[in-house]
Amino acid sequence: MIPRVLIVGAGLTGATTALLLQRELQQRVSIAIWETARGSGGRMNTNRSNSNPKASADLGAQYISCSPAYATLHAEFYDELLTNDILKPCSVIIEGLKEPEPGTKHYIAPSGINLIVKFYLQQSGVTVDHNRNLNTIDVQVHDDVESILAGYKSGDKKTPYDVVLLTQPVPKLFQLEGGIHSILSKIFIHTDL
Repeated sequence: MIPRVLIVGAGLTGATTALLLQRELQQRVSIAIWETARGSGGRMNTNRSNSNPKASADLGAQYISCSPAYATLHAEFYDELLTNDILKPCSVIIEGLKEPEPGTKHYIAPSGINLIVKFYLQQSGVTVDHNRNLNTIDVQVHDDVESILAGYKSGDKKTPYDVVLLTQPVPKLFQLEGGIHSILSKIFIHTDL
């Protein structure tokens, strides 16, 4: 049986995770992505004008900074985004920018920063289920095999997965219901200060 993986969140982390899992494991894993919003992008959000399709505003990240170390470590990603015309070198002065590390390059996404996320999702081949707001995680044991049951608001049943990757902001984790709290209490160490 092929392991089932649920990625919660269709932002940059969820999209690159899906892409890397697909590249590494190919058909040996089944991946689903749930996203609360009606579109992908997460904090890399681009708003487009209804009256002018060429007009857009990036509401999250507006540019990408790439230090020499990151350029070396993640060269494959930068090359892919530059080759596909998703990123372009930034040729303007960035107002209020602190002095970057020498050799740092800045990039913009002329067609919208969320195209980075959409590109990675498209490359992964994984379909995103939008408007799926995860609200419950439980663990189920059947014949000594654990599975994770994930439920979403407005859904009447929970879906079993072998792995659930939570890529949403930490405050959302603490809003989850079900057995997730006992799982988190095993991970986090509570100390009295």
